[in-house]
Amino acid sequence: MDEIIVIDNASTDATKKIAETYPGVRVITEHNK
Repeated sequence: MDEIIVIDNASTDATKKIAETYPGVRVITEHNK
């Protein structure tokens, strides 16, 4: 496995914060329009 990409689309839970603690995970934030 090379990389896991998590896309956060203005979620209100802790998914982004938790995902950022893992090595090899890239978090992309999309602002809800």
